[in-house]
Amino acid sequence: MKIIISPSLNPYFNLALEEVLFQKTNEDYILLWRGSNSVVIGKNQNPFQETNIDFLKENKIDLARRISGGGTVFHDEGNINYTMIFNRKNAKFTEFHELMKPIVGFLKEKGVNTYITERNDMRYKDKKISGTAQYTQKNRILHHGTLLFNANRSLLSKSLKCKNIPYESNCVKSVPSKVINLRQVIKENISVEGFILDLKEHLIKDFNGEAYELEESIVEEAILLKNNKYSTWDWIIGYTPAFRILDNFTDGNHVIEYELLIRKGRIKSIKITVNGKALETKHLIDKKYSEALICEASSNLVNKIIRKLV
Repeated sequence: MKIIISPSLNPYFNLALEEVLFQKTNEDYILLWRGSNSVVIGKNQNPFQETNIDFLKENKIDLARRISGGGTVFHDEGNINYTMIFNRKNAKFTEFHELMKPIVGFLKEKGVNTYITERNDMRYKDKKISGTAQYTQKNRILHHGTLLFNANRSLLSKSLKCKNIPYESNCVKSVPSKVINLRQVIKENISVEGFILDLKEHLIKDFNGEAYELEESIVEEAILLKNNKYSTWDWIIGYTPAFRILDNFTDGNHVIEYELLIRKGRIKSIKITVNGKALETKHLIDKKYSEALICEASSNLVNKIIRKLV
């Protein structure tokens, strides 16, 4: 087992690095990494349902999508991520608990008694400190999790507070939980960097592993994948499963009804009626579901309604 600390804080690079190690090699790795302010959604999630996209833009918080399932997580430099990649014959998703045991053991050494829940997250008392997700392909497993060490809980909360829009979809939805930072409960005065180094040493012993520095060729492949996939609109937004917005409201004497179908991040059908009379909206077909829908080609009323929905 090769134990690596990523040289980068770029969330897109680190997600790409996970995939390169998983897809392009046959060796076993544990990757420890942190990311700059970002929100990472699961492969089958809808970012509009999971995040406050306006808040992310205003505060320069990156939005990213990973290849594994599971729920949405907030990353910053006070959040530690671990990624286990290895070969396992007849790999099963049911091995979450087994893979989390080394982390539980490390925290116990630090004086923090945690437990694993049926949702495969890790808690201290009743508060969440870690969420996990997995991706398998043939006999290869990618298992990763977060460890809230000293994350900005205010940014976390505001980033994950989505707009009150009536989305209808089969997208995987996150389950909100109360969280706590490990820094609050670890008695030892230790920095996040020191904590990572201690975790690295613990994992080297636990897995009989070795410290490892990334080869330049792997870094180059990860950079290429970051640029061509992980940082692109097509992956972050365009990969979103289809969803619908259907609702109505009253504005003075007018009853306004609307229905939108969004597929691959773009408007596939849209109908807005006022007292049963349809407004002109054909020009919005195939446009990205974003603020760009508010445009000069629309009537003032259409733009007023669209502002409620993006």
